[in-house]
Amino acid sequence: MKKLILSFLFLTIFTLSGKAKTVDVDLQGKIGKYSIEMAISELNWEKGTFKGVYSYSGKTAHLDIEGEISGPCLYIEEYYKDEVTGYFYVGWEEETFSGKWVGVDRTSHDVSLDFVKGSWDDLKTKTLKDYSLKTNKTISGSYGVEHYWVNDWFYNDENPEVEIGFGGGYAIIEEIDNLTLRFQVEVVCGPTYHIAYAEGEAYKKDGNYVWNYREENDDCVIWFKFNSDGMLTVESNNHNSCYFGARAYLGHDFTKVSDKANFREDTSLSKIKEDA
Repeated sequence: MKKLILSFLFLTIFTLSGKAKTVDVDLQGKIGKYSIEMAISELNWEKGTFKGVYSYSGKTAHLDIEGEISGPCLYIEEYYKDEVTGYFYVGWEEETFSGKWVGVDRTSHDVSLDFVKGSWDDLKTKTLKDYSLKTNKTISGSYGVEHYWVNDWFYNDENPEVEIGFGGGYAIIEEIDNLTLRFQVEVVCGPTYHIAYAEGEAYKKDGNYVWNYREENDDCVIWFKFNSDGMLTVESNNHNSCYFGARAYLGHDFTKVSDKANFREDTSLSKIKEDA
């Protein structure tokens, strides 16, 4: 591992824009039955990206890596002579990274990785809370919620489909007056990515806001509760009556990301972050 560290210790490369910095994080583990050593040398706090190298234990040759940090998950691309040769999809659980490695030839192996130098604190990247620190105390604005995991829902040995799954979405709020707000909310739920979407005007009741849609004998009711810490809780009573996707629901705590309330058909959490 010392040879690996020395091989790039003198490379202080700031090729990424924003908050790129040098870090010194080492990981050890296995791809299938093969032991590996990995070192992360550069981190972009703003974008959540990183660079480094890894090698098979006992080997002097190494592969370059570039990756993305999403919540507790790492997505890593490995390179040999500037050509992608494989992908890591791992998530932090019970004090270890575990997941899958998938080669460009569609072979795959289980992966386990542990910190041997540094920790999660050294890999901190921008979160929704960091966005929230720059927002004001009004309820108008854009809110977000996000959750990431290693999604192997469609994985099998013949078809090793793996990805870093995303669950969550956004809520856009515009305070019209003291009793009324306009909203647009969309949340992606579960490994099958069914969507809960609603828009309209909610009215103040008992300190919170309520939206009610009735068709025949079915009611869709959505509640909006704003908390003093810049959080918004959105809940619904019945996803069938609200015409959400089969596995979709509303029962989420959103963090205020921006003071802007732009209602657009192509809105997404990533676009709200970019525009914040």
